[in-house]
Amino acid sequence: MPRVVENQRAKFETDPVLRQLQEDCEIRYIDHFESNWEERQLRFRTECHEGCCKLGFVSNGVHLNLSFPKVAGSRYTSSEFVDFSREMGKVYIKCPLIFNGVCVTFYGLIDLQTLSGVGHVEFDEVLAQVEHDIMVETLRMKNLPLPQ
Repeated sequence: MPRVVENQRAKFETDPVLRQLQEDCEIRYIDHFESNWEERQLRFRTECHEGCCKLGFVSNGVHLNLSFPKVAGSRYTSSEFVDFSREMGKVYIKCPLIFNGVCVTFYGLIDLQTLSGVGHVEFDEVLAQVEHDIMVETLRMKNLPLPQ
């Protein structure tokens, strides 16, 4: 089963959910609700440093389980993807992912006190081409019809 759809760009531009996520929307950290507020704040920071976090779009209920690329040879996330230094009390997040068969990059800004902020997705042309090439090669190896 391919990880991406045949025409990712078209789906990105026409899918109703993806269209909603292209606009800046309110987002929130959605993990560790059983913990007290201070513990949740600490866990969010720790997860960002270690390369993962769960965020939800408030307007439509979409949840993303983000996994950030790590610094080579380290257990910590690169500041290219998680940046605590750009603005005091906030974290900027950038994360490539495949959403509903389309390669996108999530961009978000989260307030470290409220654990909420804004975020959106953009089409990732480079990752889309990589995944398309993988899909074509996989189909070729299995002697299945290739996408146009």
